Amino acid sequence: MDSDGTLIVFHGRLTGGSALTEFLAERHGKVCIHIDLDQMTLNEGAERIRQWIDDHQIKILNVAGPRARMDPKIDQATIDLLGKSIKADKK
Repeated sequence: MDSDGTLIVFHGRLTGGSALTEFLAERHGKVCIHIDLDQMTLNEGAERIRQWIDDHQIKILNVAGPRARMDPKIDQATIDLLGKSIKADKK
C-alpha cells in the first residue's frame, strides 16, 4: 500500500504469493512489472526495470517474488538484478 509500484522477480510461472501480490497491487491501483528471468537476461531485466521506474516515477518500490525454498536461486538473482538496475541509473 505504501509503495508506488511493485516489481515481481521470478523464474517461469507466477504462482502463489507472487500471483496474490500482483492481484493486490492491481486492486489498489498500483503499477506492477514482472521480470521472468527464464525469459530475459539480468541486463535486459535491469534495463526494463530502469525504464519502468522512470516511466512511472517510482520513488518507493515493493519487490516481491517466490520464497527461497520454492526457488533457491531467486534471492541472489534478485540482488544481482537490482544491483544492475541501480548501476544503470548512475550512468
